[in-house]
Amino acid sequence: MMPFFNAFGKLKVFPLLLIISLISSVAFAQDLPCGSAIVNNRAMALDPAKAELQRKLHQEALDFTSTFNSLNRGAPKVIPVVVHVIHDGGPENISKDQVLDAIETINKDFSMVNSDLNMIVDDFVGIVGNPQVEFRLAQKDPNGNCTEGITRTRSALTFDAGENVKQLISWNTSMYLNIWVVDNLSNGAGGYSYYPGNAPGQYAEGIVVRNSQFGGIGESNGGNFSRRTLTHEIGHYLNLAHTWGSTNENAVESNCSSDDGVSDTPNTIGSDQNCVVAQETCGSLDNIQNYMDYSNCGRMFTQGQAARMNSALSSNDG
Repeated sequence: MMPFFNAFGKLKVFPLLLIISLISSVAFAQDLPCGSAIVNNRAMALDPAKAELQRKLHQEALDFTSTFNSLNRGAPKVIPVVVHVIHDGGPENISKDQVLDAIETINKDFSMVNSDLNMIVDDFVGIVGNPQVEFRLAQKDPNGNCTEGITRTRSALTFDAGENVKQLISWNTSMYLNIWVVDNLSNGAGGYSYYPGNAPGQYAEGIVVRNSQFGGIGESNGGNFSRRTLTHEIGHYLNLAHTWGSTNENAVESNCSSDDGVSDTPNTIGSDQNCVVAQETCGSLDNIQNYMDYSNCGRMFTQGQAARMNSALSSNDG
């Protein structure tokens, strides 16, 4: 970084802390939180049938978890993926390499081979869960034609995206995980996904995510929070809440009285893009390194979360 000099060529020392503070604030503001709780809570409030479905899926998950072995289950479940790049001819038309980087990251995270797994604090090593899910870019499109699993659609909606981009293009959501990569989300989030069965229409199942929080290269901001945003949103897609429950209000004391429905994730108020691994907020050590927190050091799912996601994949509902 070039130093700041005054007109006489001497380094300005007095505003240095202010400059560092401003730079840190800008860097911090680049990564945006998740918007999933907002859309899911709204969907259930508008449609009692969706709320009842979520209660049913939760009970299914509890029953499924009681017999689930997260570490020894044979072949992984394979999910075909299509990435829809929505762009307007600029750098938001991200490269294939960035897409491949994002897919590589989630495959490592969902098979417990991520390189930072050895950094998990001792208290949670024993409950690390392996979802054993593999994501493969589609090789056939809905019409049976060969594809690389990436589509590119030109639209200015990429700068104010939400449900609107799903109406531009959507592949059969019962056959593919649709991921719409955009420049900016109108709800101010870094990404969002509906829980199973909560989307307003079958075409809308999937994930919308900013290109700056998609993978770790290209247009991505590159930090851990950005690289793990897609991992986090797929967690929602497979019926995981935030570790403090189904709200977007993290780091508030009232979260100690709510829950995510997973027995081995400690109650927590959640973190705020920091990584205080010794944080205790609800009477026990917080699982700050959980992908479903808002920390910037997500590295793991728990066994209970792995079970809940596999329950969603095995369910005939949703």
